[in-house]
Formats: sequence, C-alpha cells, structure tokens
Amino acid sequence: MDTPRAGEADVQVAKHFAQPNADAVRAQLDNVADMLGRQFPEVKEMLLEAKEDLTAFADFPNQHWKNGPRPAGPVSAR
Repeated sequence: MDTPRAGEADVQVAKHFAQPNADAVRAQLDNVADMLGRQFPEVKEMLLEAKEDLTAFADFPNQHWKNGPRPAGPVSAR
C-alpha cells in the first residue's frame, strides 16, 4: 500500500500555498486529501469538509497570499 512518508505531508501542504491561482490551490488540497486519505480516511474527510475555509485565501488577489500564512508560534511569557 502506498502511504505518505514522514515529511511528505508537510511538503504537499506547503505546495498548497505556492499555487499560482485559486483553481490550482483547490486542486492541490484535493491532492493532499487523497494522499493522506490512503492512510487516514478521517483526515481526508475532514479536509474536504473544510475545503471552502482552507482555500478561502485564494479568493483574494494573489499578491496577498503568494507567500502563504505565517506560523503563529507559541506566545512568549511576559
């Protein structure tokens, strides 16, 4: 059975934000869902159910999303 290797999911998710247009963004999410779904069917279902939310950034002009989201990281202790 062809299952995702460690780190492969990270690469595919990063590609999600590196697509040139909204159609490609949505197609890449489908690819990620299919890849992960081979081993984790619940994850595929979750991603496809959230597709509209996960790809909403692609409805904005490309110059606003071409570098993808920035990680939030932990909040520093004050």
